[in-house]
Amino acid sequence: MAGSYLYEPGGSVHTFFCPADNTEDTIALAWIEGAQVSFNEDGTFHSVFDAIANQYLTETATVAHGLAPIPYIRGGGAGINNG
Repeated sequence: MAGSYLYEPGGSVHTFFCPADNTEDTIALAWIEGAQVSFNEDGTFHSVFDAIANQYLTETATVAHGLAPIPYIRGGGAGINNG
């Protein structure tokens, strides 16, 4: 639905979906702060997923599907900083 948004707390599982009858562009904004550190059921370290990993995987998928590059706003690019 136009203007909708979704907040996903850590540990969320989801699938991004746009209906086939969607008639307008769909824009996704991912605001990533920090990293998701995952552990196996036995408590041992599994992986780290952060903004850089997300960017790499997204860019790899778009190339594999022959899509145009995805524009990114990087830290500070939108007037965002840690100061």
